Amino acid sequence: MKWFLVTLSVVCLLPAGSVTGVAADASPQHYRIGCGSADITGPMLGVQFWGFVRAGQTGIGLHLRQRARAFLIEQSSTQQRLALVVCDLGSITHELHREVVERLQTDFGDSYTLSNVIISATHTHAAPGGFWHAGVGTPFGTPLHDQYFNVIVDGIVDSIRHAHETAQPGRVLMAQGTVPDAGINRSRVAYMNNPAEERARYDSDTDTTMTLLRFETADGAIGCLNWFAVHPTTMTYNNRLISGDNKGYAEIAFERARGATDEQPNRFVAAVAQSNCGDVTGNLNLDNTGPGEDEFETTQIIGERQYMIADELFEQADTELSGPVSSRQAFVDFSSILISGEFTGQGDQSTAAAAYGYAFAAGSTEDGGGHPLFREGMTQTAPLLELTLDQQFPDARPDDGLRRQHRPKAILIAPGNMPPTAGLSQTLSLTVARIGPLLLAAGPAEFTTMAGRRIRDTLAEISGLPAGNVVIAGSANGYAGYVTTFEEYETQQYEGGHTLFGPWTLAA
Repeated sequence: MKWFLVTLSVVCLLPAGSVTGVAADASPQHYRIGCGSADITGPMLGVQFWGFVRAGQTGIGLHLRQRARAFLIEQSSTQQRLALVVCDLGSITHELHREVVERLQTDFGDSYTLSNVIISATHTHAAPGGFWHAGVGTPFGTPLHDQYFNVIVDGIVDSIRHAHETAQPGRVLMAQGTVPDAGINRSRVAYMNNPAEERARYDSDTDTTMTLLRFETADGAIGCLNWFAVHPTTMTYNNRLISGDNKGYAEIAFERARGATDEQPNRFVAAVAQSNCGDVTGNLNLDNTGPGEDEFETTQIIGERQYMIADELFEQADTELSGPVSSRQAFVDFSSILISGEFTGQGDQSTAAAAYGYAFAAGSTEDGGGHPLFREGMTQTAPLLELTLDQQFPDARPDDGLRRQHRPKAILIAPGNMPPTAGLSQTLSLTVARIGPLLLAAGPAEFTTMAGRRIRDTLAEISGLPAGNVVIAGSANGYAGYVTTFEEYETQQYEGGHTLFGPWTLAA
């Protein structure tokens, strides 16, 4: 079964005799490290922004520039390497990932592959779309802008090239800490449907932990990469200025404090990457506002709260990573995965062809909501709406079998069921990477808080590492909506309506 192959891939990350983790590695491994940054700012005028799917949200100017920030870690003894790239984008596409790797291979041969290059998006909603070739990134016919696509690819390649060409012996130090008051669960109805005994294991309904890596050579610190779970939606759908949102603000604040400038961006590179933010918003008032007086102040506040803890952790980082650098990547067709009862708890099950729910069209109420005809929690189809959808999307409507597979979701459109080929990619890239005692689970989706926790627990059990040593790298190497738990899916809040492959997506 496919789930067995994916599990086997994770097990293969561990060297023989090292089932219990880092303690079994007898001698420390030394790394070569490098960092790089490049501009990827998109067209400022007239292009619809990615994320909120608001027809009138087109660019009119600039708030914060977009950048690609790359971090290279190479194990000196084996020359195995890992390139981690964080982009101020709403999402990553497979076409983007593939094009970057192909260009890198022109310069560096097989040093870089789809397996060891992980490109993630901060998931800002305040930047242009139009770099998607097909699928959900092109809502309502937003055309592909080849020039913008190439600007992004060029920037990512340049950032990795700089990291590669300046790599030198160095250390990677890790620290973890709690970021207070930088996010709140926007889908508590769904979260509370998770088992009480599971919720009781945690003191918060969001993941408040920030995991940070400090990159340091003999000449001093050269970069910082951290992961923290919060949506960059503090620049709301009323905004029409390009911005990296709260994470972009935190990145720039960190870099400026360490001496980087517009003229010398590679003097220090800081990335604030995304984690399992699926149900976490920085709009702390839960009504598309707060804690600032306006969206600019809120973005600054949430960005500063991430930056301040990152700065503290950066100074405190003293856990040096050592051990293997490796990665395993697989392409998996999520439209029809057979899943063992071991992972479902309800016998053998299957995923289904991709479909959006009514709750998807409703949007997240706490971040402003969506179309007024829809609301979160809708599980029954409406006859008049169905008639309209049949007329507007005749090739993307579900049959009875697909409706059963997606229950209790009321299906809006089913692009995975379109003839003769699906209207979006259903074959997705999954990667597990290792940097000594740290595991990265990189997936092309927005994982909710509890979904991310379950993935971490599974990987911790398989690897023998503590769950705290497993990081969810969300919105990576592609994009396919959300991943909720089965119990959250049952409530059909926005996140469940945007979980494309049915109630067993997380189990898959």
